[in-house]
Amino acid sequence: MFSGPEVYTQFAMGTLVSQKFGQYYMTASLFLFSFTTLITYFYKMDTNIAFVKETLNIKNSSNFVNHLFRFGLLGMVIFGAVNSAALIWGITDLGVGLLGWVNVITVIFLSKTAVKALKDYDEQRNQGLNPVFRPSKVGIKNADFWEELEAKEITIKTERTKRTERVESL
Repeated sequence: MFSGPEVYTQFAMGTLVSQKFGQYYMTASLFLFSFTTLITYFYKMDTNIAFVKETLNIKNSSNFVNHLFRFGLLGMVIFGAVNSAALIWGITDLGVGLLGWVNVITVIFLSKTAVKALKDYDEQRNQGLNPVFRPSKVGIKNADFWEELEAKEITIKTERTKRTERVESL
């Protein structure tokens, strides 16, 4: 008989309904979890490749890179399926650790800008305003989304002012 925490859910479902149901429930659950996780990874991979292509202005290139990474991900799935769980967890821990260091280094490089944004936020709060992020105030360039949002807000305020002036002149 199996032992360990990996079978607790199966036994619990088997106790509530039937032993066969517990087995089928866990099989279906693991399949759906694995399938949706892979779909998510493929989506993230394709989105990131599209972003890099757009950033490097190589939009019209062939799909070779996409196919290469898709086969790479498929190869990783097969590698994970045929090797021991200890090896896969070890590789995963290594990857997550490396990703953690990349994030720490990124945070260190962005800390000056983050402190500026926090000070701007605190200043706006102290003035009794509803804080609004303005990338230009903290020295962030090419923040397209925020610049477009700021331009829309300015346009809306200008239109409101014009309407108010028209109403007052009547």
